[in-house]
Amino acid sequence: KKREDPGIKLLIVESPAKAVTINRYLGEDFKVLASYGHVRDLPSKDGAVDPDNDFAMTYELNEGSEKHVREIIKAARKAEAVYLATDLDREGEAISWHIYEILREEGLTGRIPFYRVEFSEITEKAILDAVAHPRDLDQSLIDAYLAPEAQAYLANEYGYGIANQANDLALSEAQFVVEGEVRIAERAHLVANVRPVEEHERAVTGVDYGAVWHHEARAAGGLQ
Repeated sequence: KKREDPGIKLLIVESPAKAVTINRYLGEDFKVLASYGHVRDLPSKDGAVDPDNDFAMTYELNEGSEKHVREIIKAARKAEAVYLATDLDREGEAISWHIYEILREEGLTGRIPFYRVEFSEITEKAILDAVAHPRDLDQSLIDAYLAPEAQAYLANEYGYGIANQANDLALSEAQFVVEGEVRIAERAHLVANVRPVEEHERAVTGVDYGAVWHHEARAAGGLQ
């Protein structure tokens, strides 16, 4: 029987099938839970972006993820450390960040250490080696995923033809910063001269939106 006492290490993956196998490799000192993929996103309703609060981005739990998140929070309260072991790509990095942020909001990140672990195969050697050599969250990967997501929301909110409405609102070289939430670090400037960067956006999104705004992603902070 696995221990449920305080002091157990919690490792979080995306897939429940992986969780079972990995827990067998790690043994009773670990509890392995699955996030079942993404745990939260920007809501589609108005208000996810607050123009009066530095364009703060507010996330909500995905439908169906509440149960899994509750289990993760409950286990993290008993853990002596949390290992974020979501997939290797930038989407996986963003999922780890969202889990970290949820647990930060629960007051857990300042109490216990958090680690990011990565592996490309589910073997005992690969898992044990990954846990023995953790790293910090990769802020550049997080930004690469979150910035286009936030940009797409703003584009949907204000429209891609925003350049023709520059007297009302112009987002010039806005910077997305990760500080618990995704936000634009500096308030949007009301200017009439904005620079379309079609090539940049085409390279980032794979879609040619035409004249759109360049949102420069930069990181702030990291794991405590």
